[in-house]
Amino acid sequence: MGALRSEILELKTVNEDKQSQIEYLREENKTGLAHLRISKEIISLKVAGKNCSLKIDKMLSERSRVQTIPSVDGQTRTDGIFEDLEKVNMKLKESLSGR
Repeated sequence: MGALRSEILELKTVNEDKQSQIEYLREENKTGLAHLRISKEIISLKVAGKNCSLKIDKMLSERSRVQTIPSVDGQTRTDGIFEDLEKVNMKLKESLSGR
């Protein structure tokens, strides 16, 4: 499966049961709508019925106050809290392309 072409559009932070959940909404791509959620240290991504999970650094999951974050190409705005999300995006792309 090739890397996702869609970009991260929006970041929402929801606090439920004292656990911060971060949800990304992605554009529709050729495989359909991709949904990405970060909860604790696990990123789970579902694309076209296929699931892909990836662990991230704990410090990333502890930072939850952010309005927008970089897209896969790094061109969208960010408030600087998620400096390491570029690395997360690269890991996701590698994972989805089967590396």
